[in-house]
Amino acid sequence: MSVASLTLVLVIAYGLTIAPGLTWANQGDDGGDLITAAAVLGVAHSTGYPTYLILARLFQLLPFGNLAFRTTLLSAASAIAASLVIRALVIELRPARDNPLAGETAGWFAGSAFGLSALLWSQAVIAEVYTLHALGLALILIGMTRLTQRASLGSADRACALAGGLALGNHLTVLWILPLYLAALLWRSARLPRRFAASLWLCFVMGLMINLY
Repeated sequence: MSVASLTLVLVIAYGLTIAPGLTWANQGDDGGDLITAAAVLGVAHSTGYPTYLILARLFQLLPFGNLAFRTTLLSAASAIAASLVIRALVIELRPARDNPLAGETAGWFAGSAFGLSALLWSQAVIAEVYTLHALGLALILIGMTRLTQRASLGSADRACALAGGLALGNHLTVLWILPLYLAALLWRSARLPRRFAASLWLCFVMGLMINLY
């Protein structure tokens, strides 16, 4: 029940159903707006979506397919990454004394159920912001879990803090969950060496700076 096998399942599923170009399927009415804004490094409709646009522009530089297809690859990649984070989250939540194989199995099925769910799948195959939104939320959730349950923290927690700030640059509804993450970060900061705690806050602020775009 490895990361590779879960990734392969989702790559096949999305690869067989991904839109070959611009489409309005699956309520993807904003696709043309987002693709164009990314291509010219401009600003899309409110609320702007700077995190999505910058990442989409990087995908648009790939040397194959048309512009819309290359942009849609960001949606598929984000959905796969979000599913892998959900897998990791389920494993993280299982007590350490439990059977590791059982944790791996539970994580694999959770990730595949999430990745193959009708809603996420529908957004993974069109040019839209929502699978990147799902990835941001998943990273915030696992970041909160690690802050409140892990005895020791490391670079993965800095990455989660950075992702929390970047997620707000993708979709403002992240504001509903960010206070919980910040409360967990504040609580844990009082129990961490000052330098490491400061690095977590710095990573979060650096993520927020994407909104300067």
